[in-house]
Amino acid sequence: MKVFGDIEGLKKEISNTFELQVKETEEETEKQVKALNSEAEKKAEAIMEQAKTDCEALAREAKQRVLNEEKLKAKKNFEESRERLIMKVIEEAKNEISKKAKSKEYLDFLKANKPNENAVQTLGSEASYKAIFPQMKADKNLRGVKVITSDAVYDLTLDNLLQVNEELVRRTITQNIFRE
Repeated sequence: MKVFGDIEGLKKEISNTFELQVKETEEETEKQVKALNSEAEKKAEAIMEQAKTDCEALAREAKQRVLNEEKLKAKKNFEESRERLIMKVIEEAKNEISKKAKSKEYLDFLKANKPNENAVQTLGSEASYKAIFPQMKADKNLRGVKVITSDAVYDLTLDNLLQVNEELVRRTITQNIFRE
């Protein structure tokens, strides 16, 4: 900057100096903008990746929750259907009891479990019971024999025997039908 008295040269020199400074500032600013843009892109990419990971985790959780709910519903439906089927079989067994009241097996059971002769017997209306219990009092509502002594009541009716053994009957039904 050795210009003395040349105003135009001085202006040109000042202009060149400022243009150079502006150019350097623009280049530095451009570098900073590029660095900031690069950093912002990296941050945006990391945020997007985290959002994607979070969404995938939420989707897995929602899917698992829906699957668990559906499994629970299916299990509940199976258990309800199973219980209805077991109850249907038990009800059919109750309906078939009348046929067993005359069976040889039941009569043999009564002979084997007959209490003392002084007992008052209340029996179903089956004539075959008279051979075992000659002092019987008939009761058309009973399917089987109920013996009343001074000490105890022996309810040998088929309905009672089924009720007392219902858990065994349920287990047998479950094992035979459901193979459990």
